[in-house]
Amino acid sequence: MSQAYRTLNRLLEAAVTDELLGRNPLKGVKGPKVEADEMRFLTHEEAGLLADTIDERYRALVLVAAYTGLRASELVGLRRRHVDLLRRSLTVVEQVQYLDGEFLVAAPKSAAGRRSVALPRLVAAQLDCHLRTYAKPATDAIVFESPEGGYLRFDNFRNRFWSPAVKDAGLAPLRPHDLRHTCASLAIAAGADIKVCNGCSATPQRS
Repeated sequence: MSQAYRTLNRLLEAAVTDELLGRNPLKGVKGPKVEADEMRFLTHEEAGLLADTIDERYRALVLVAAYTGLRASELVGLRRRHVDLLRRSLTVVEQVQYLDGEFLVAAPKSAAGRRSVALPRLVAAQLDCHLRTYAKPATDAIVFESPEGGYLRFDNFRNRFWSPAVKDAGLAPLRPHDLRHTCASLAIAAGADIKVCNGCSATPQRS
């Protein structure tokens, strides 16, 4: 329901801007509360706002997640050799999870999980900047390291960087996994077939 409210509100605001309406009838009307387990889909503008708000070290991570639909474990396992900036693509070949106090590295669970993912020009440019600034030069270097080096623990990332940025950007509540939903939503809005959308998650629900 909250997603429908936000969409309608944006349409009405656009109608006011185009002078099709004198005022937005939703102006001053409080939107429905977003439940903790409700799917969230960011717009291009909101994804950009979050990327600009979060610590610069993880700006590229937000954009890669929002426009490729990679899972958290796939983002953690991404290495330099998996990124092809010339062809603006990256390859998903392993995932890393932190369980019982240790990192577990594994191949994707299915053949479909091992895939090549296209990068929009803007995302590729930001990833290039990130690699030159924050990643080690070795081909096997981790792309999104923790500030202390080594694999990124996503629970720490959520507490230290994600939650403060989401709050400051005015996008709360928002989970990192919602960027995966965002990928599917943005792809559909651009006319893509969700069945071949770079491994993004389920088709957005209609309220």
